[in-house]
Amino acid sequence: MKLLAYCRHGDLRGRIGEQVPEGMSLEWLARPDDAASRLQSSDVRGLVLLVSDWPDSEVAALIRLFAPRPVVLVDMTDSGHWHDAERPACVRLTGLDELKDLLHRLFSPQAYSPARTLALLSGRNDCDGAVVAIYAAWSLKKRGAGRVLILDLAMPQTDVAAYLDARPGAGLLDLVENRQRLSPGWLREQGLEATAGIDVVGLGSDSGLGQISAEALKATLERLETHYDHLLFNLTGVQPSPLLDLIAARCDQHWLLADQKHRSLAAAVDLAAHLFGQGIRPGGVNLLLAPCHRHVLPGRETVQAQIPLPLRGALPWCAQLLTHINAGTLLPPPQELAPLADAVDRALWLREPESWWRRLTQRTG
Repeated sequence: MKLLAYCRHGDLRGRIGEQVPEGMSLEWLARPDDAASRLQSSDVRGLVLLVSDWPDSEVAALIRLFAPRPVVLVDMTDSGHWHDAERPACVRLTGLDELKDLLHRLFSPQAYSPARTLALLSGRNDCDGAVVAIYAAWSLKKRGAGRVLILDLAMPQTDVAAYLDARPGAGLLDLVENRQRLSPGWLREQGLEATAGIDVVGLGSDSGLGQISAEALKATLERLETHYDHLLFNLTGVQPSPLLDLIAARCDQHWLLADQKHRSLAAAVDLAAHLFGQGIRPGGVNLLLAPCHRHVLPGRETVQAQIPLPLRGALPWCAQLLTHINAGTLLPPPQELAPLADAVDRALWLREPESWWRRLTQRTG
């Protein structure tokens, strides 16, 4: 991923370069006239502006050109004029001392790990988002999280409750219609708990999505966020739409699920471009190979080198997965599915697998 930066005075360039998150490169614009073509590049994720003048028509033009993608503006004016000026929502103001932390929050996959709100997306339905959602929720509970809600809004079918052999409770439309009544007690009465500490809300038998206004859905999600510690959205199969955009805007992380087919990977890149066009935090838009076969090309290393998205992880193919889905025995993870559950755990918390040598030395130590 690439960051572009512009500063009329070049004496601060070295200090800025030291603050770029790992995995990103920084390129400087020599003059604003260079911006038109370079800002449209598919691998440019953000723009950093060091501004010492007010007003500055060149800076204002760069902001308009780059919006709604994130623009980081370091206000170097004597009186902080930019802090008092009206500016688009994509512009984040900061000082030099706070720049590194802001760049990390915007562009690093490690930020917001684990996510309080996580969206699982795949426009082609090549991957089973229900399984990923279940094991992400299980990982959170295993590590001591409070209550977790899976909002299963996948298209064309929602499978999380069925995979857990749980009776479907209230659907999304029920929650929206009763949003003024949402409380821990009312939610408990709706039969949402699929397993201890994990609630599931699907679309319901009559989803009624066309009846839900953006304002009503937003108000419902705001109330749910006050009653749950984590919200996981299974949006696999949901195409770019106002529904997807509204939910994505509320999420800390966005995992794009794809397998190793070229068309699946290309669809993930296209969906990422749509999210970036909505101003979504670039560091939170990550690719998850689900599953990844070791003997299939392109392999993980090739995908990681060629796809312009951070690779969140790779889920192993497990021969017994369908057997356990059919039997309703995904939780707790059986021994045959432990590698899959552990891979989701690593993606959620961004930790690397611990080597057998490290485990041995820890025990003997």
